[in-house]
Amino acid sequence: MRKSYLKVTVNLDLIAEELKRLNKRYITIKDFSRYFGISNKTSGKILKHLEKMGYVKRYSTSAYSIIGDSA
Repeated sequence: MRKSYLKVTVNLDLIAEELKRLNKRYITIKDFSRYFGISNKTSGKILKHLEKMGYVKRYSTSAYSIIGDSA
C-alpha cells in the first residue's frame, strides 16, 4: 500500500496571537500539542518557526518562553 501525504499551510501570525491570549510566560511542546490538537512533532516544528520569527524563545529542551504581551 502506498503512503499518502498531506501538506497544510498554517498562519503562524494567528498562532502567535493565540499564544499571547493564553496569558502565560512559557509553553511546553506537550501543552502546545494539547491546546492546538496536533502531534508533539508538529508542535516542535511550529514552535521552531515561531522562534525564528521572534514570537517565542527556546527556554529548555521542551519549553519556550512567549515573547510579547503575556503575563
